[in-house]
Amino acid sequence: MYKIDRYIDGKYKGNDPIGDLMHDFHCKKADDMKNKILAERARYLKENEKGVNHMCRIMEDFAKEERKERDIEVATKILEKGEMSEERVKELFNLTDKQIKAIKKKVAVLA
Repeated sequence: MYKIDRYIDGKYKGNDPIGDLMHDFHCKKADDMKNKILAERARYLKENEKGVNHMCRIMEDFAKEERKERDIEVATKILEKGEMSEERVKELFNLTDKQIKAIKKKVAVLA
């Protein structure tokens, strides 16, 4: 078993297990992969209807999370500048009390 405790350049093409893994990460088709376990999972996520649907849900959740993080960043900047009330920011960005409390704490630290 290999323990990776350093950065590996994705362009690495060594003739070893790490090189094989980097090769597989760049393959567009599961049939071109060397690692059969990774190939099987990639095939499921790219070619099987259930797998594709699963991957779509993951990507939708990821996008939703990214949007929420961006909303919180913008809300923080608005509150920092005092351009809007907490209640209005909470309403516009659909934030929870817990999120507003965290933003206020961050703004207080920055002040």
